[in-house]
Amino acid sequence: MFKTYLPNTPVFFSLGNNDAKYHYQTPREDDIAFFSFLYDLWFVQHPANTMFASPTLKKTFEKGGYYRVDITDTLSLLSLNTLPWNIK
Repeated sequence: MFKTYLPNTPVFFSLGNNDAKYHYQTPREDDIAFFSFLYDLWFVQHPANTMFASPTLKKTFEKGGYYRVDITDTLSLLSLNTLPWNIK
């Protein structure tokens, strides 16, 4: 829907507790396919986000679902995946 209705608007997604492959369980570090799928969906397929896609972002995102985007020279956005530290 974002791609259809907001193609020119950057949307910075973040993982939540119900967004993982298994409920309340973070994907294992070797489950690169899950994070690769989301990277492609969020940063390759969403037109306004392609300018933020980079090898560095992809590397950190595929490692654990977190990333940093430099919006300007003085403004960065940090999206964290805190699910690995959830005690539930």
